Amino acid sequence: MQEKEIIEILRKYKSGKATEEEKAFLESWYLQYREQDELKCDARDLLQDAAEIWGNLQKQTPKPKQFILWPRIAAAMLILIFLGGYLFRRDTPLPPLHKTVQQPILPGGNKAMLTLADGTKVSLNDAKKGEIANQAGVKLEKTEDGQIVYTVTNSEESSELPAFNTIETPRGGQFQVDLPDGSKVWLNATSSLKYPVYFKGAKERQVVLKGEAYFEIAKDETKPFIVKTDDQEVRVLGTHFNINAYADEASVRTTLLEGSVQVSSDHVTKQISPGQQTILTNKHINIIETDGQMAIAWKNGQFEFDNADITSVMRQLSRWYDIQVIYEGEIPKLHYSGSVSRNDDISVILSMLKKTGKINFKIDKRNIIVNK
Repeated sequence: MQEKEIIEILRKYKSGKATEEEKAFLESWYLQYREQDELKCDARDLLQDAAEIWGNLQKQTPKPKQFILWPRIAAAMLILIFLGGYLFRRDTPLPPLHKTVQQPILPGGNKAMLTLADGTKVSLNDAKKGEIANQAGVKLEKTEDGQIVYTVTNSEESSELPAFNTIETPRGGQFQVDLPDGSKVWLNATSSLKYPVYFKGAKERQVVLKGEAYFEIAKDETKPFIVKTDDQEVRVLGTHFNINAYADEASVRTTLLEGSVQVSSDHVTKQISPGQQTILTNKHINIIETDGQMAIAWKNGQFEFDNADITSVMRQLSRWYDIQVIYEGEIPKLHYSGSVSRNDDISVILSMLKKTGKINFKIDKRNIIVNK
């Protein structure tokens, strides 16, 4: 990017016309150059001045109870100060962006792979709107807004033993599927759902989950809906709930938003009501009161942290941004509470975490290096 393009983005920012992408670029540019050792002396002086101003801003700004979005404003002001120093020193050229600026690590999106009963794999992010397959009397379509919908077209053909499909989301992916019974499922990143292409003739509606998903189950009192994970089974008739069953998490969490569910593991069964959550750890089920909306924040485009330690925060970021997290030295013992958009460039979120002053991040391609 040329100097005149940087100046134009600055003008747009000052006039309030900069896009979110342009704001994120400026923040990424500043954060990148703050770590550079090869900058000229006058550039380093500007960064020192910026650091002092950052400190003054923190003193003047009431300390928030949660880290939310105010650090974006401070970062943007520092970028203006830093870049402004170059704009008013005509003898000092802008550093060559193409050589040193880290490419932004952008958030994930709607991506998934569907495996049909015959083993055929279909990339759902590449599939066009319309019919994808017709298997055992059930039509599979992709809608205009990107969802997958199953429709029974031949009840006689679908009375045979059910065929199974599996939908999988990669790192940096999520997807929604409407099952043949009308139930809706939202899959978070690095998750999979195995399910029959129809439920006719079965006594139960049973699916297998790995990872995390939010379910809105169509009511059918004659056929309980069962979600199986590696360690537990959730049985419902018609309800809204979220299951977090990632293999790299210490526990499996099932959060109920509407209706009633039974959670079973190793011959132990617990029933919960809306606003409650089961925590399964080492085959022991504990029930706590919780905010259901926080559990499905990911579905609504947000990260929600409630006294989460840094390793928990970074695990969530790694799945959504498709990054590798590397810890150098002792892992900082920090906890975070707050809300952050899943649509932000990752540098915006890292700058918020860094404002505690007790943690540092370095971006190296798709690796995030964490140290004190």
